[in-house]
Amino acid sequence: VLGSLPENERDLILSEMARDVEQAHIQEERESQRAVNTISDELEEEIALPGEVERGFGFLNIQNAQRLQEERDQFRQRWGDRPLADHWRRDVSGSTIPGIVADSGQGTDPSGNLRDGSPGQEQSGVLTIDIGSIPVSEAERDSVRGEINRKRFRLGNIFLLQLNMPEEAAGYFQDVVDSGYAPELQPQALYALYEIARQQNRVEDAGRWAGELVSRFPDSEPADQITGSGMQPLDHDSSGDSLSGRFQQVQSEMNNPYERGEALYELVSENPDREEAPFILYQSILAFIESGRSQEGFEAQLNRWYTSRSEWEEQRDTFFAQQDSAYTMLEDSSLSDEEQEYWEEVAESSLADPDFEEAFPYRGELWDRVRRLLQELEELEPAPRIVERANYLRDELSLPSQSQ
Repeated sequence: VLGSLPENERDLILSEMARDVEQAHIQEERESQRAVNTISDELEEEIALPGEVERGFGFLNIQNAQRLQEERDQFRQRWGDRPLADHWRRDVSGSTIPGIVADSGQGTDPSGNLRDGSPGQEQSGVLTIDIGSIPVSEAERDSVRGEINRKRFRLGNIFLLQLNMPEEAAGYFQDVVDSGYAPELQPQALYALYEIARQQNRVEDAGRWAGELVSRFPDSEPADQITGSGMQPLDHDSSGDSLSGRFQQVQSEMNNPYERGEALYELVSENPDREEAPFILYQSILAFIESGRSQEGFEAQLNRWYTSRSEWEEQRDTFFAQQDSAYTMLEDSSLSDEEQEYWEEVAESSLADPDFEEAFPYRGELWDRVRRLLQELEELEPAPRIVERANYLRDELSLPSQSQ
């Protein structure tokens, strides 16, 4: 706020602040000294000083140079270079208000001696305010706002990833997006809002955030993650009559994956020439795959399939390593006839491919349909990212006889 005021008004306010603080310090010193004098008079009248304290050096031996030096040494041994000052003086010197520095007249002088405010020592009581840290120019203010947004983004990550509080995190990410500052964080903030909405099954909001991210930052890594996962956003018209509206309605209302896949395929059949058709067909394929994976016993069969393939690959690698060793050994002219015959058999042996058809898990009418839909998707010429994903699915789902 001070940075936005004219220079003459800002100087006036700062001068008044300095004067008020200085007057408050002077008044507190007077009251403190008055209380000490009162206590000193009462003690001298009513209490006899201990034997080791010599009379004539004043209250608490403040005029005994030897005792004062001993106490200074003890203070330094315990506190080091900490100034001998009241708490409020140290608080002011380390104040969270930028630029406020107070010299209480206590601490160390230029020669390194400890100042304690005793008579004969100078007490300046000077209060200075440094206004250099107040942002004045527009560039400085933008820099401060950008730093505030970076802290908001970090808070959003803490609420989302560590505290599992997505609603609170979304508020911080929304602030980062709306403010327009710290532009390097806006793609990540938009992607975080998209992920939160997607995990909460708010399809329309997820599509809106994805669309804004891809349109504003098409070359960013978060946008690439969305398009690469097949989640290319549609035109976010939520009306039930539009293709995107019908797609969003199917995605949000149909929990059964097989029925959702049928409904999405019907949308593609009715609109084969629309730009959105490849994306919707890809989502239909994913729904049918989800339905197939949810069938009873599928996960166990899939695990057996992966285990058998892993064991076969390990066996194959071992066999080829033995053959390589055999070729090397046969070059040794010192082998006996028996050893020569053994390594020749190893080198000339072959390894038969196992029959994976019985263990193959992607069999049945549903998986046959998925393979046909992948072929249809290729004919629609989808985006490169969807082609890459579809090729991976085609290789994974291809029948063992076809993949050999």
